[in-house]
Order: sequence, then structure tokens, then C-alpha cells
Amino acid sequence: MDGGIIEVDGYRPVQEMMEEVLAEHGHSVSECGVISTAYLQEQSYRAETQRAEAMKEKLAAEKPAPEANISFYVAECAEFPVMGEFHDNLTLEQALEIYDKIPAERMNGIKSIGFSLEDGSIYSGMFDLMVGGEVQAEVVNHIQHYRESPLVQKAISDMKTLLEKRQASKELEERPNTRQSVREALKNRKKAQEQQPHQEQAKPKKAKKKGEIEL
Repeated sequence: MDGGIIEVDGYRPVQEMMEEVLAEHGHSVSECGVISTAYLQEQSYRAETQRAEAMKEKLAAEKPAPEANISFYVAECAEFPVMGEFHDNLTLEQALEIYDKIPAERMNGIKSIGFSLEDGSIYSGMFDLMVGGEVQAEVVNHIQHYRESPLVQKAISDMKTLLEKRQASKELEERPNTRQSVREALKNRKKAQEQQPHQEQAKPKKAKKKGEIEL
């Protein structure tokens, strides 16, 4: 039975009323059990909660997932991004340019480049991508959600590629200076060699002493 309320005229024993109601439904008191009000309320609450969760899941399944996107930020202080210079909503190339402009002698903290992932998950938000010139691939990939995110993995790959290109460009810029130094040394050596015979010809001859045999 559902524990409803029965209105009667005058006083009638509960047992009598139970027998009457059960008999109307083809049952007897011996076939049924008695439960407390607290237990009934608990079961009712549990059923309502389950229905609410099922409805929530149904609505979530019907609602299209938000399109994931990623942007980048630069922070003068990696540990506390809000301290010191901070720039956000950047492309990775823009982030690197700004990162280079932050003076290394600033002591507010270790400067960093991070990503801001927005994909509707609990992992949406900011996370370090490069700190002090080192790509934080191992730290990022320690979190499964980031490890399985195409956007985050592309960010790691792009960062490594950009750093490798910058390093190659730097080495290329240094090479001409080295070749120039070698060229200058060879030029100076050749000049010295050309001047040597003239210097020897210009040396004064020693005066011959009397009785000394000329060689």
C-alpha cells in the first residue's frame, strides 16, 4: 500500500481499517509487512534522486558538447601568474614574442608560457606549457585528460617545433661570424707573410771587421 490517509467517521482501530483496506485489494494483514515512516521517506527521496539524475543525463546527452578551443598566455611569474606582467588570449607565436621581451633579470619569478583550455570539462583553465625555457611535456601528460586532448598535444608539439627552429636560426646566425673570424685570420697571416721579405731586405748589413772573412 502507499501509506495514504483514510478519512472515517468516528474512531475505528487501525488494525480494523488495515484489514478492510487490504481486503478491498484482495490481501490480508498476514501477507503484508509494516514499514516505518522514516524508511518510507528515505526510499521516496532515493527514488526522486535517481529520477533527477536520469533526467540530467538525458538532457546532457541531448545537448551538444561545446566546441573545444585553446589559447595561450605569458606570465612573468609561473607560480603566481597574476603577479607581475601577464598577457593572455594569445597565439603560440605571439606568446613566444612577448616571452622574449620580458627581461630575464626580473625577480618576480620564473617566466612561463601556458595554455588555457576551454572544452567544458573540469580541466578547463590555465596550465603551464613552458617554464624557464623548458617544455613541460611530462608534467602536462601526467594528467590523462590533457594526454588525450588533441589540442593540448598539438600545443606541446608546436612549442617543441618552434623552439627547435629558433635554436637552428640562432646557430645559423653565429656561423657567419665564425667564418668571418677565420677569414680575417687568414688575411692577416698572408699580409704578415708578404711583409716579411721587405722587412728582411730593409735590415742593415753588419760592418765587416778587419781580417774577418766574408761568407
